[in-house]
Amino acid sequence: MVERRFLQGGMNRSIRCSPIATPRGGLRELCLPYSSNRIVAAPPAPPQGPRARLGPALGPGLNRSFAWLKWYIHAVKTAEGKRKFLVGIAGGSGSGKTTLAKKVLESCLAAGITGQIFSLDNYYRPLEHLPFEGRKVYNFDHPHAIDFALALEHLKRLRAGKAIRQPVYDFKVYTRGGTRLQEATQVILVEGLYALYPPELLALYDYKIFISTGIATAVLRRMGRDITERGRDVDGSKHQILTAVLPMYETYVKPTQRNAHFSINWDGEEIPEKATEGLVRMVRDYFR
Repeated sequence: MVERRFLQGGMNRSIRCSPIATPRGGLRELCLPYSSNRIVAAPPAPPQGPRARLGPALGPGLNRSFAWLKWYIHAVKTAEGKRKFLVGIAGGSGSGKTTLAKKVLESCLAAGITGQIFSLDNYYRPLEHLPFEGRKVYNFDHPHAIDFALALEHLKRLRAGKAIRQPVYDFKVYTRGGTRLQEATQVILVEGLYALYPPELLALYDYKIFISTGIATAVLRRMGRDITERGRDVDGSKHQILTAVLPMYETYVKPTQRNAHFSINWDGEEIPEKATEGLVRMVRDYFR
């Protein structure tokens, strides 16, 4: 314990500070008002950090000191509650990344925690400079196809509590189709083939998940999406899978599994409930 002295209202005051452990393994300094003959007013605000302003000073007295401590703890929780929880969800095409993200988001909203899905599919590079036939054969499964710089900039803004104008990618014309306003939320679920690929994104995440799915299941899911959502025919989808999807998965996507905190093996149609429940529990504990 360290005793610190300062001048307040023309009187000598002192506080005693002790380091205490935080729930996430860090250290925080907790300071209580102290005097050799009586408890004094609350100390001045710390010079920096989210707890820089704790409110007006309270008068002397034991009861007021306990009120100050209760108020201090509430102020700390409120300040830390403004932080964001970022989850990176990666895996091969058709592995179930979006389905898992939707399930987690649904559970978070039910628990009163705001959230959003930040899909890296919206950050494919615009291809207006290419003729339509050139866009159709473009390799969207290579990491160079994604504008990581813009995605990183937008994630940093959301993490800081600021809104963004997020691009909306139109896969029927193979380029960006405009933007939409996206507000900041408590939870941000970043999902995409390369969510765990660039080190700059890895540094932002609080938790990282990789979903592994059997080839047969993934191929069927990918073909269904290509035909119903992206306007491709069966032959076009097969060609894309054989020439781009599978080779890029083995070369670039699969190695990012080592960057994950947790890997999910998902081969059936059922969502792995235990993995979903565990992640939601972690998020709830974070904001508790």
